[in-house]
Amino acid sequence: MLDFVPVMLANNGTLTEAINHVLSTKLLRKIRDRHDTRPEDLEALRIAVEDAWPRLRSEGEPLKSKEIIRSELRRLGADEAA
Repeated sequence: MLDFVPVMLANNGTLTEAINHVLSTKLLRKIRDRHDTRPEDLEALRIAVEDAWPRLRSEGEPLKSKEIIRSELRRLGADEAA
């Protein structure tokens, strides 16, 4: 992330795009379709991302990351608020 974000910003990307890309491609893709992922852990992750995002002072939302989490919660049959 420390290498990718500055490159993205130097190429007219936004902080939101850069961090959302890293989260969705490096972290969240690893939890996709895993059978040992618990809904409560995904919900805690969703809350952590939403709570931390405003501290980035970046415009926009981590849409791709949130969609992956929602998709996994649906796959696991969990009701979620987001």
